[in-house]
Amino acid sequence: MNPNVSEDQAKKALNDKEREAEKLLNDSAQTHETLKKAEGLLDKLRKMPAIGKLVDDIATAIELVKDFIDGRYRRVPTPVIISTLAGLLYIISPIDIIPDFIPVFGWVDDALVFTLVLYAGLSAELSKYRKWKEPQKEPAFEPIWADSDESED
Repeated sequence: MNPNVSEDQAKKALNDKEREAEKLLNDSAQTHETLKKAEGLLDKLRKMPAIGKLVDDIATAIELVKDFIDGRYRRVPTPVIISTLAGLLYIISPIDIIPDFIPVFGWVDDALVFTLVLYAGLSAELSKYRKWKEPQKEPAFEPIWADSDESED
């Protein structure tokens, strides 16, 4: 088995998935199902040498697509969402350029495809999204002095 995957092969595979992603984007429930499948792979992906370093970006990409679909975050161009969803579809598909059941090498093409998505604009959008998302997080605790800001008349 030759683990080498050309950039052209990866681009063609991504292009094929983009058509599927465009259709999927119109079905919120099905998109959420697809995202659940991708989330289910995250722990497994962390252990894969070829793709493990991309897992944080993949996890954030899943959140980004969810927030886009649900209307909470629309500051990302639709073509980037389609490309991101296509990359996620490629990752969850066991049948691709190098089938995922082949130990280690099966994830090389997935890593390349997702890297192409990152370079095509997702990386910059993830950075913006992370900045937007940060204030959305609840504080771990509320300081006891938070309520002591009452003014006296």
